Amino acid sequence: MSAGRMSAAPPEPAATPADQPGETGGEASAWVLFHPLDVVTFRDGRPFTTGMTATAHTTLPRPTSTGGALRTVFGANPLRITGPVLVRTGGPRTSVLLPAPADLVVDDGVPRRLRLRLRLREHPGEDGDADLFLPAGVESDLSFPDGRPAGPSLLTGVGEPTGAYLSGEALAGYLSGDPSRALEHLAPSDAGASGSAGRSRSQARSSGPLVRESRLGIARHPRSSRDGTGRTTVSGFLYQADFWRPAETGAAGSSGSAGVAFGCRVWFTDAVPEPVETVVRLGGEARQAAVTVVTAGMGLPALPAAPADFPGGRVLLYLATPAVFRDGWLPEIPAGATLRAACTPAPEVIAGIDGDSQRVRPLRWAVAAGSVYFLEFDDPAEAALFAAKTHGACLPQAEDGIPPKDRAQLMGRAHAKDRIHPKDWIRPKDWMRTAGFGLCLVGRW
Repeated sequence: MSAGRMSAAPPEPAATPADQPGETGGEASAWVLFHPLDVVTFRDGRPFTTGMTATAHTTLPRPTSTGGALRTVFGANPLRITGPVLVRTGGPRTSVLLPAPADLVVDDGVPRRLRLRLRLREHPGEDGDADLFLPAGVESDLSFPDGRPAGPSLLTGVGEPTGAYLSGEALAGYLSGDPSRALEHLAPSDAGASGSAGRSRSQARSSGPLVRESRLGIARHPRSSRDGTGRTTVSGFLYQADFWRPAETGAAGSSGSAGVAFGCRVWFTDAVPEPVETVVRLGGEARQAAVTVVTAGMGLPALPAAPADFPGGRVLLYLATPAVFRDGWLPEIPAGATLRAACTPAPEVIAGIDGDSQRVRPLRWAVAAGSVYFLEFDDPAEAALFAAKTHGACLPQAEDGIPPKDRAQLMGRAHAKDRIHPKDWIRPKDWMRTAGFGLCLVGRW
């Protein structure tokens, strides 16, 4: 496997500036592709103790998983990052693979899209033109932080989230208002050639670009030395750990694990520096990945394009990476817009290590990638302006203070009793957004 600054495959059709936010104000950007050399694992931050909680689950890489690796690649932190996302590199052209939107579901092997009901009535007979009524005694528990109701709309239908991935072309059709290609893609991957129905998210992912593997281990006794001599185990302390392995067969019949990579787009001032490392650690257990830096004109992966217009001011927000919003599941709603509905899968756990202090960041609950929000603007022109600014960018995130004012003081405190008090923390500006959380693509509905 080759690594370094090169082209991985012929390029996708060029994206417009709105689709791929590019170099502005003297900035330069590139895509960085991490090709796993073996299985990889990304812990979700939940407690794991051998003999008690005996399974260590893996998640897909989050921005906290790739930030340190990117600094190792370049020897410095990028100005900002978008991703990580899956990138198909083993086929005829480089292309992104993104989580299926949450409103695309599978019911008894049949893929379908949940239906948005715009008008509701509380009881039958109150409004003959309403799409749906709520039974007596049933109320919505969704509300905004200030207590306003979440809006007179619901997504209705029967089915389960797929956990599958869509090509950029299929997702572009969904964003333009035509989900037919995306649904065709979901039919074989979730209904299955064998006719099995109702497959779980993990099963769908196992048949996709990544295959989940489980491995059995046994706990090492505390007296075992770090250099590997005199290793002893604890009797009966077995555990199981999950890993991801890139699928052995890439697109268009290509073979080898090089067919799938984890990709991030990075920005630097003036020019993208030459990589100082071409093999880096990625994820847990010191697993390694080869690195390819793809610059403009060298097969740059492209995110799906945004629609050209937004009739009725209707804008759909799709999250390509997890997001940690200030108000939980709710992103910041722009002035002149109303949130009509939302579809969010189960929240994800976000954890990580602060690159400067090497201390564990606070655990957070994040809105999962694939979540969708249905906005309606009063003015279609404002909707178009918002879409041009938002597509391919990261939405505002909750910015919790992590590093203390005196880093030297933090680095010198190794014991729990010496932890820095929260009053000594500072709030780094936009660290979560610039790390890649909340990557948003815009569509219409």
